[in-house]
Amino acid sequence: MIEYKLQKLTDKQKQWLYDAVIKIVISDKEIDESEMDDLIQALEMRGVDVDERYIKKVVRHTVDTVDLEPFEHIDFESALIILTEVVKSSAVDGDFPECERALIEEVAEHLQFSKKALGDIFDWADKLVEANLAEKELSTKLSNLHGI
Repeated sequence: MIEYKLQKLTDKQKQWLYDAVIKIVISDKEIDESEMDDLIQALEMRGVDVDERYIKKVVRHTVDTVDLEPFEHIDFESALIILTEVVKSSAVDGDFPECERALIEEVAEHLQFSKKALGDIFDWADKLVEANLAEKELSTKLSNLHGI
């Protein structure tokens, strides 16, 4: 997550963002290595001391216990920061399953984005997934070329 953007959020908005990231990353009950950094950062910002064993244990029990409440009043810039960071966390592993799509829809709704905006949000998320997959493929190719 980009720190300078997070500085624009209130403490309540940051906590909501961290909860949303935790929920989106663990929603498919599998944590890809590329998702681990976002998950650890979000958990640490919530005051949780984490290690990978803890995370794997928590994943089985947490996805249904993190509730995201709608914001009654949120400015557009803050809502956009939260939405984009959650979508980035969802797309980082190069996968965008239905459970994550449903959560993105919930996040967008709670942040007061219209149903009409969902198509554009999902189009952007799909492009992020494609870009992340292409980056992984490039990394693999370059590693093979260098014998790593």
